[in-house]
Amino acid sequence: MYFLFLHVTVTVSAVCLQTSKARAEARLEALRGAGIKVDEWLSENMANVDDDIDDGAVDSSTSGRLSPNMSAHSDLSDRVSICML
Repeated sequence: MYFLFLHVTVTVSAVCLQTSKARAEARLEALRGAGIKVDEWLSENMANVDDDIDDGAVDSSTSGRLSPNMSAHSDLSDRVSICML
């Protein structure tokens, strides 16, 4: 039973990640379509984040982690509802 729950959890997480990725790509395309230089901004700011991590200004152990509402200890219904946002 545990492995079935684990399989469902991983599957739902994968679907949520794919949905988030598709939405992010659509937002970036909309910004590009509006004439905003998204790629230049991203490359400049990602370099700044990398520098901040190297300098210790950003805690890399929590950088990019999921919010507490999406922790591994939340139940499956929370993950499904979060995916639908």
